[in-house]
Amino acid sequence: MKFLTRAEKWYRKVAIVGIVLCMLGYSYVYLDYLSDRFFYTTTQLENAYFVNNPGCKIVALDVMNRRISHYMYLLPATKCPNSTWFETKMYGGSWTLELSMNMKLQLEGMDVHCQYWPVTSLSGGSKEIGRAVHFRLEEPYRVTMAHGIRLIRVACLDSSNQTLHQDVHFFVQPPPKLGLRNETLPLILWRQSKTKKIEPTSSRKTTSKKKPLPAAPLISIMILGLDKVSHLNFLRQMPVTAGYIRTQLPHVEFWGYNKVGGDTFLNLMPMLTGMSFEHFHIECGLRKEPSNHLKYDKCDLLWEHFKRRGYNTSYGEDEPVSGVSRQFKSISRAPTFDHYLRPTLIEMNSYCRTFAKLDYIHCSGGREYADVLFEHIERLLPHKQRYPFFSFYWWKQGVFDYFNYPQKLDIRFFKLLRRLSATGVMNNTFILLMSDHGLRWGPFRRTYQGMLEDGLPLLFAIYPAWLKKRYPEALDNLADNDRNLVTTYDLFSTLYDLIDLNKLRPQSLASRADKLRLMRDAVIPRGMTLFLPVSPFRTCKTSRIPADYCVCHGFISLSVSDARAQRAARAIVRIINDNLRPFSQCQYLQLDAVLKAYLYSTQRELSQPYTKNEAEQEVKVRLQTLPGEAQFEATTRFTGFTMALTGDITRINNIHNQSYCTKNPNIRMFCYCKPAPYASNKND
Repeated sequence: MKFLTRAEKWYRKVAIVGIVLCMLGYSYVYLDYLSDRFFYTTTQLENAYFVNNPGCKIVALDVMNRRISHYMYLLPATKCPNSTWFETKMYGGSWTLELSMNMKLQLEGMDVHCQYWPVTSLSGGSKEIGRAVHFRLEEPYRVTMAHGIRLIRVACLDSSNQTLHQDVHFFVQPPPKLGLRNETLPLILWRQSKTKKIEPTSSRKTTSKKKPLPAAPLISIMILGLDKVSHLNFLRQMPVTAGYIRTQLPHVEFWGYNKVGGDTFLNLMPMLTGMSFEHFHIECGLRKEPSNHLKYDKCDLLWEHFKRRGYNTSYGEDEPVSGVSRQFKSISRAPTFDHYLRPTLIEMNSYCRTFAKLDYIHCSGGREYADVLFEHIERLLPHKQRYPFFSFYWWKQGVFDYFNYPQKLDIRFFKLLRRLSATGVMNNTFILLMSDHGLRWGPFRRTYQGMLEDGLPLLFAIYPAWLKKRYPEALDNLADNDRNLVTTYDLFSTLYDLIDLNKLRPQSLASRADKLRLMRDAVIPRGMTLFLPVSPFRTCKTSRIPADYCVCHGFISLSVSDARAQRAARAIVRIINDNLRPFSQCQYLQLDAVLKAYLYSTQRELSQPYTKNEAEQEVKVRLQTLPGEAQFEATTRFTGFTMALTGDITRINNIHNQSYCTKNPNIRMFCYCKPAPYASNKND
């Protein structure tokens, strides 16, 4: 047996090590190729972009994938703790309060007596409660309301005067005929207009009152709003409603609808005024009253333009305290709606509100507030068949707090749209099914896709078929804008066009399009009607979308330890603490960690030579503070040694009860209350 010498052993070891190193090197070089071969599958994207224009590119996102499915689940039942005893019905031209069949069976043989109080809303938000009217639960289990009653409280007691039931009911009264347009077509002509072209006035017979019919129906407007629902979350959570619209109704689905502000008020302000809040403040004579409310003198909100043209107006939402109407009331004159649901919900809040099993869902009797809003719309349908109307309806409870809550509204919205179609109302109505922005906090919002979806709210335009037959060029433009960058500024101009349908005629469209083509970017209006073609060179800047909300940006991930990210986070915390300084009941915050950081610029700037100051950069950070582990997002702009916040600071996790010591809406999301007792503060 031959033994290896020491030198031979050494050379053999070197050879083995060399072979191993060669194998490792080979594996390292070809690792990506091996991974591609055995671990990855390759697919081709059919639509890589929602918007693919020179001025804006918005990357297409999945409605559903394996990662998103982790955030999807069924919410528990939201059943209200009490029952609804009564239904409101019309008999012989009068409203009645009738005991439901279920309650007739449950209360059979019991000695129950009831009473109701008429409630009248007065100016300034006050009310007057009328004298009690007593009635017993006996055949025919129905009580007729006096003429003109709009709202009542009702209570029922047993023989020992123990309260068994409390509720609030409303009664829709006919709209005031004074001011309504006389040229309204009857419902039968709305239906005929689907298949039969209405001839010019001169060639048609007049009505029995010898009044000529209009050359075209007056188009009604209905806005159906879902708070904090992104376009994609609508598709994944409300598939029945989405499927019905896509297969049964003439519509346009907008993929480039970008939010322009941080909250509901700032996003809806452009749609209802055509202006940002800052511009409105300057142009409309905004002033402070002794009550510290802001009031304007010069400008009208959108529905007031329609009202002056003879339209019936109605407004409803399911959140009376912190909803849209309260925000607009702070800058508006007294509400001028013909039908206004808010007094009903305020009365429910003060008299009989209960809470469903799911947090943040309020009930009156056995009805969720959302059901009350659906009931309000249903009761108005006979009037919507007869008169042109402008209606604004907004759902907030549930969808405001839960990523998965829209699933609970899916069948209800499907039934609403089907009912509008079956009654003929949809055949005379231009409907916007929309939202203000996506979900602003929660686990999904903290993902990259959740951040982008926040900026891409829901928007469908649903229109009657005769509108496209009569104005094909205008409706073709509307459809062609489905993958352009659009905002609520555009929605104001679009709806304003519908006051006078002559604006949709080819001559008017051509004239206005020529004027736009001659304008430079600096003077192009921030909002333009979607019945005209939107320029493919439109950018967030020309659309007046702040950089912080622009989803046309190309993001570059930045290390959370990068000096720019850390510097931006520290500056944001300093700004928060500056805001908290006057409020002694709130603790100062400290930076705990930078969670995410992005360096970004617009697609135009990324694809062309850098033309602005190279020292100018925008950094978006997500950070966490102590105490309370609050999470915030904001964008800062660095210019040399100067740094500025480019938008609002947004809180992206729930406040819970951390801000119990203040009701000031400007600091609630920042305030972490000191342990009681704390110093009182007049600014609260």
